[in-house]
Amino acid sequence: MRTIFCICLVFVTSHVTAQSKLERMRAALPKTDELEALTPLKPSNEAYDYFRDSLVPIEQMINQFVLTAGRNRKSTIQSSSTLRALSRVAYAEIKSITKSRHKSILSVRKKLRRAFLASSCGFRIINYVAFEFEIVKPTANFYYDKHGPDGGFNLYKGNKKPQSTDEQEEVEPPSPLEKYTLKELYTRMSRKMNGQFARHLRNKDVKAMGVHVTLLPNTIYRHKIPRVRVVIIYGVSRFQDIKKNRKWLKWHTTNATS
Repeated sequence: MRTIFCICLVFVTSHVTAQSKLERMRAALPKTDELEALTPLKPSNEAYDYFRDSLVPIEQMINQFVLTAGRNRKSTIQSSSTLRALSRVAYAEIKSITKSRHKSILSVRKKLRRAFLASSCGFRIINYVAFEFEIVKPTANFYYDKHGPDGGFNLYKGNKKPQSTDEQEEVEPPSPLEKYTLKELYTRMSRKMNGQFARHLRNKDVKAMGVHVTLLPNTIYRHKIPRVRVVIIYGVSRFQDIKKNRKWLKWHTTNATS
């Protein structure tokens, strides 16, 4: 009897938690959707400096990929405030969003679509892509020195901070880890997006998108390589090509009230 009670309690608790998470996601969406043009950035050989440029170049290079893969359809692919808000809250509420297992992907899609039902957006969500990548070149051996002279992430090549000795009072200055160029980062991101997302772009299915880029706080100011997480949620017009999307509409009808 006690076992049955515990199982019921766990089920009820998980259900309440899922519902509250869904309500938080829905509450984060704007009441009206605003569309704006994408701002692209062509990648160059300039080194990427987070402390100088923040995350803006990364988002702009994602826009560059979208416009290039979508055959430069600047007048049709736009940034949606609703999808931007959904991508931002998805990063915070869905911990498994970057997992690549098929079961995890289906679960994330269901959560996003249920949250999206509360919006008044003129687009219907069809899919998402989420990934992480490093923004500093790793080496086999490196160390973190919070008092280092680099002034950035303070990651340096070598096993440990060089120490002065009686024979050698002066030590060579530490060598910071190398930075990726914008071109190198663009190549790394393109590999992450060259799947279903790119196919939708080439097929001209994508009409709107929202991007959220975050520097993962648990990868900075410690003995770790800084990483960035990207969440892209993209959609098409609600009534575009209904025959083609009949399977999705059947899923929508079955799960809308679940």
